[in-house]
Amino acid sequence: MFSLPPLAFAAFVGWLLLFPMGGLPVTGVSVSNPLFAFLLPHAVSLLILGRFGSSVRFAKLSFAATLFTLGITAIYPLVPGAAPVLLPMVGAASACLSIRACSLLRQGGRPLVHACLGLILGNLMLLLGLFVPFPIPVTFTLLSLLLMIPLLSVQRLPVVDTKNHDLFRYLPFVFVYHLVSGIMYGGIAPAFSQMGIGQGGELFFYIVAVGCGVILFRKNREYLLVLGILLAMTSLACFLDLSPWAVTASMYAMQAAAGCMDVFILGYLLSFDNVLEAFGIGNGTVCLGILCGHQLALWIGEPSSVLVMAGCLILTCSVFALYFLGRRHLTPSIAEGLLPTIEPQAVLAPVVESGNQTSDLELPKGMALAEALLSSREWEVFCSVISGNTYKVAAADLCLSESTVKTYMKRIFDKYDVNSKKELLKKVYKD
Repeated sequence: MFSLPPLAFAAFVGWLLLFPMGGLPVTGVSVSNPLFAFLLPHAVSLLILGRFGSSVRFAKLSFAATLFTLGITAIYPLVPGAAPVLLPMVGAASACLSIRACSLLRQGGRPLVHACLGLILGNLMLLLGLFVPFPIPVTFTLLSLLLMIPLLSVQRLPVVDTKNHDLFRYLPFVFVYHLVSGIMYGGIAPAFSQMGIGQGGELFFYIVAVGCGVILFRKNREYLLVLGILLAMTSLACFLDLSPWAVTASMYAMQAAAGCMDVFILGYLLSFDNVLEAFGIGNGTVCLGILCGHQLALWIGEPSSVLVMAGCLILTCSVFALYFLGRRHLTPSIAEGLLPTIEPQAVLAPVVESGNQTSDLELPKGMALAEALLSSREWEVFCSVISGNTYKVAAADLCLSESTVKTYMKRIFDKYDVNSKKELLKKVYKD
C-alpha cells in the first residue's frame, strides 16, 4: 500500500473524463442517453453517502466499490449490449471512488495544490486518449489499471461526527453555475467541433485557469468564484455571434470558467473536517447541476439568443447574491479583526537579523507553551489568528472553513481558560 494523492486523484479524473462522461465512444453501445444513465445514480449515491455514510465503515466500502468499478471498466467494451445495465451500476459504485480519491488529497501537505495537479494530469490524460489512436479495449484496460492507484492508496479518513455547518453556503451558486453552463455547453460544444479554431487548445485554457486559481483561492476564494461566473458570462456573450472566432472564444472562456470553478469547489470542500459529508454532498451537488443542465440542453435544443441572455442574467444575479452574502459574513469578521495595539511581527517572534535560523529564535514563554499544548492544526490556526488575521482570512490561508477556524479557536480558548483573542494575547505574553 502507498499514498500518492495527486496521482490517485488524477487517475480518477482521467477515468471519469474518458469513460463515463462520454470522452471515448464505444462501438456497439446502444444507450440513448449514457450521461444520464451514469450521472443520476452517481449523484444520488454521493448525496446518500454524504448524508448517511459512516466514516468508520467507508474505507472498506470504498475499497470494494473501487474494485468493482475497476472490473466493470475492464469488461465494458467487451459486452456493449450490457451497457444500459453496467453504466448505472458503475455510476453508483464510483460514488465511493469519487470520495476516496478526493479524501486522499487530505493525506499530504498542500491538499489544494495536489488537487490542481490531479486536475491537470487528468485532463492531459483526456487529451492523450482523444488524440492517440489506441484500440478501445486497450484504452479501457489502461483505464482500469489506472484505478489501481486510488485502490491501493492507503486511506486514512478522519472519523468526524460533527456536521459541516457552512457546507451549504456556496453550493447553491455551484449548482446554478453548472446548470447554466450545462445548458450552454450543449450548444457551444457542437458548434466548436464544426467551426472552432485550434481544437484541443481549450484544455490549455482550462489548465492555465486551474494554475491561476490556486493563487487566487489563497488570496480570497470568493474572488475565484466570481471570476468563474464572469468567465462563463463572457462565454455566453461570445456565443451570440456564431462566427468561427466567436465560437472559439466562447469555448475557451467556458473552459477557463470550468477551471476556476473546479479549483474553487475542491478548495472549499477540502476545508471541512467531515470529509465524507463534504465530498458526498458537494460532489453530488455538482453532478446534479451538470445532469440538469445536460437534460435541459437536450430538451431545448440549440440555445437561442433569448436563452443566452437569460443565462447571463441568472449568472449576474448570482454575482450580486454572492456579494451581499459576503458582506453579511464579513461584518463579524471585521469586528474580530486586528487589535490596534498589537504589531503582528511582535506577536510571533522578535525581529531577526538576516541569516539567523528560525530554530534559534527565543519565543515568548506563552508561545512556547502553546506549541507544546496545542495540536499541529490548532497551532497553525493559533499563529494565523494572533498574527492579526481575521477568522475569514485565516480560513482561506489554511484551506479551512470559517466555522472550523472558530471551532479550533474555541478549543484554544478552553485550553488557555480565556474567552477572547484579547485575553489570549495577554495570557501568552504574561506567561
